[in-house]
Amino acid sequence: MIAQPTLQYPTAFAKTQQAILEECAVRTAAAISFGESLLSLPAKQLNARPAEDAWSALECVAHLNDYADMYLAQLQQRSAKAPPRRQEKYAPGLLGKRLALAMHPNRRDKKMRSPSHTNHLHADLDAALLDAFLVHLRGYQKVIQQLRGKSIRGSRVPFSLTPLVRFHLGDILMCLVWHNARHIDQATEALSLTEAKVR
Repeated sequence: MIAQPTLQYPTAFAKTQQAILEECAVRTAAAISFGESLLSLPAKQLNARPAEDAWSALECVAHLNDYADMYLAQLQQRSAKAPPRRQEKYAPGLLGKRLALAMHPNRRDKKMRSPSHTNHLHADLDAALLDAFLVHLRGYQKVIQQLRGKSIRGSRVPFSLTPLVRFHLGDILMCLVWHNARHIDQATEALSLTEAKVR
């Protein structure tokens, strides 16, 4: 069985830029450990669903890969150009805060409908998705490292659903990290609930 470390964080944005980056770093390191643990599992276990309408672990990974494809390159570009940090306090934007908090892993009781192109339920998925997943997570890790000492509030990242809406770099980074944690928890549960079935 895959055991995930329990990361206790308040369901709120940290008050400083450094604290936000620390949370992102810890959660991303945990996500990488989880992704690496999946590499040794058979395809049957990775594709097992706890219910007909529930995602398997691999369907969760495919969903997270979609969002990395949408946002990671933009994060890399903007983190490279982010200006030096001039203050430590961080205040998220109103829309960015709302979106990120909706993704928080502590709020999984509130179901969210995924866009159809990111919903891989009953798709024919290959375990090679795990390699891409780990590449993406290490890409996030490099972005977080690159932002040390830089401002995460100035640069704006377009929303995937409409480029007219743009979020602070820190808002969308926090959103993606919480979104990863949310679906890693879901994948962990899927593996646990289906473990007996695939033996």
